Amino acid sequence: MGVGMPNIGRNDACPCGSGKKYKKCCPQNQQPTSDDLAWQRIHNMHLKLVEFTAKAYGAIGYNEAWNEFTHWDHDEPFDPESPLHPMFGPWMFYHWSPDSTETQLSDEVPLAHTPAEAFLDKFGNKLDKLEIEDLKENMRRPFSFYDS
Repeated sequence: MGVGMPNIGRNDACPCGSGKKYKKCCPQNQQPTSDDLAWQRIHNMHLKLVEFTAKAYGAIGYNEAWNEFTHWDHDEPFDPESPLHPMFGPWMFYHWSPDSTETQLSDEVPLAHTPAEAFLDKFGNKLDKLEIEDLKENMRRPFSFYDS
């Protein structure tokens, strides 16, 4: 919806004046743009990266990354509800790699690889050019707390 438009419930009359309920009218006629489709592909790929990381690295990996991210300055394990999570996630996926001398992870996780590198190694042949470019750009960019 555009800025300044009122919230329209699915069962409200459609503002186009057709007399139909909104859910039966305009939402069905809206076609996604190519930008919307590209964003959706990237978003879905990121969800797969999160799922892969959770499965492959598990609590051990998340806690090791969390300890490194917070400079071992806490007593609590990683908490996805932490206000630091929006910064921690991208840092872990694209810039953290497990310590090969301390971390015991599954065999499918190459040590000294970030989760994104491991994901790209495993699924790169199933990703399209846009998804690969997005992963590589996120790995290439320096991490900053000033990113929005």
